[in-house]
Amino acid sequence: MRITGARTTLSYTVPGGVRWDVKPDVLNFVYELTNYLERKMKDMESIFVKNPVTIHRLKEVGVLTKEEAIKYGLVGPFLRASGVEYDVRKVEPYEVYNEFEWDIPVADEGDSYSRFLVRVEEIRQSIKIIRQAVKNIPDTPILSEKILSRIPPKDRPQAARDVRTFLTKTHVGLTPGAGEATTLTEASRGLLLFTLISDGHSNVPYRLRMVTPSWLLLRGSWKH
Repeated sequence: MRITGARTTLSYTVPGGVRWDVKPDVLNFVYELTNYLERKMKDMESIFVKNPVTIHRLKEVGVLTKEEAIKYGLVGPFLRASGVEYDVRKVEPYEVYNEFEWDIPVADEGDSYSRFLVRVEEIRQSIKIIRQAVKNIPDTPILSEKILSRIPPKDRPQAARDVRTFLTKTHVGLTPGAGEATTLTEASRGLLLFTLISDGHSNVPYRLRMVTPSWLLLRGSWKH
C-alpha cells in the first residue's frame, strides 16, 4: 500500500508505466520488510511446515505424476511439484527477470505436501528477487517515451515522476496498433494468458481473452 496507495496494484499500473514514482524511503522499508519476512518464515516452518498434522493430511494425497501433470496441462506450483522445472520467467524472460538471480522450486513427489513446500520455497525466492529489485531500480522516467510524447514538452519532466495530473492527456483515446498480441506471465497460481486483438481504429479491443491459472488447474483436479 505504501507504493500503490491501494490493497491491490490494479490502479497503480497504467499502459506504458506506472502512475507515480517510488520514494527511496519506501524502497528501504520494502527491503527491511524482506528481512522481517525471512525471520518469520523460520517460525512458520517450525509451526506449520513441519507440523505432524500438516504432514499427515497432505503427504501422499492427490498425487500427480510428472507425466500426468504434463498431460493435463498443469501450470505453476502444481506443475513444478510434479517434477517439471518450468517457469515462464526463466524460459521466456519478460520485464527484468533475466537480470535477477533466483531458482525454480521443484519437487518430485507430486502430492499435496510437495505443492505446499513448493509454494513455501517460492516465498523465499520472491524475497530474493525483491531484494535485488529494490537495490537496482534505475533513475528513469516512470512512463515510456511513446506515452510521454503525448504530453506537451514543458510538462514532461513532471509527468515522468507523477502522471496522475496528466492521465487524461496520456491515456484517454489511446489506441493500440492493428494486430494481435499474446502475453504469458507467471502469476502466483501459475501461467496467466492474455490475448488482445485490435483493429487499429478503436480504443476498445476487438477481442480480449484471458485464461487464468485456476481454469488450467481444473483439468488436474478432475483426475481425483
